[in-house]
Amino acid sequence: MRCKNCGWENPQGKERCEKCNAPLHSEQGHSLPPVPPVNAVPPAEPNPLKGTLPESELFGGACKKCGYPIAPGFRVCPNCGEPVAPSAQAPVPPVAPPAGRQRPGTINPWETPQDSHFCTLKAVAWQNEQVGYQPVSYSGDQIVLNRANTDPNNQSITSKEQAVLTFEDGAWYLEDRSDQKTTYVHAGRKTRLESGDIIILGNRRFEFKG
Repeated sequence: MRCKNCGWENPQGKERCEKCNAPLHSEQGHSLPPVPPVNAVPPAEPNPLKGTLPESELFGGACKKCGYPIAPGFRVCPNCGEPVAPSAQAPVPPVAPPAGRQRPGTINPWETPQDSHFCTLKAVAWQNEQVGYQPVSYSGDQIVLNRANTDPNNQSITSKEQAVLTFEDGAWYLEDRSDQKTTYVHAGRKTRLESGDIIILGNRRFEFKG
């Protein structure tokens, strides 16, 4: 049944309007004279979050006429029909980009990637081998060397883990991982020895203790 006072459509059997509380019929059983509608917005439903969050997060403001709390988005007070002040309409805040993410842009493809360490290995041709080998580049803090990524046709290099290159404290270190213990460093300059290191003189190996 439509209220003649505010224009709100009420369920059948109601004696008073859900919106403005005006009688839906006069005492003589005749409808009241129509009055221009005040508001077409339904009454605000109870907010289930009330009491769990700050009041400023639950409502856009309060009615300046009756003090009724107004949910964000209402243009008129659900209690008295008073127009809502612009400050109580809770404008939507701008969406901020996720923290730590920068706007993508074009990068220089020739620059060295950040946080990467590079080294190269160049195979030396055997005597009478007519091959010009090119350096192979490696990157990372720990590089596992094997047959596939050093010399694919060399059966003396294991296909699993021949050695590991590790970058620590600004320098590269080499560690043998092969079952046959066939990873060596040519002592072309003064080289620090650790107890247990293997020295090769000619074709004979020697264990160093010191």
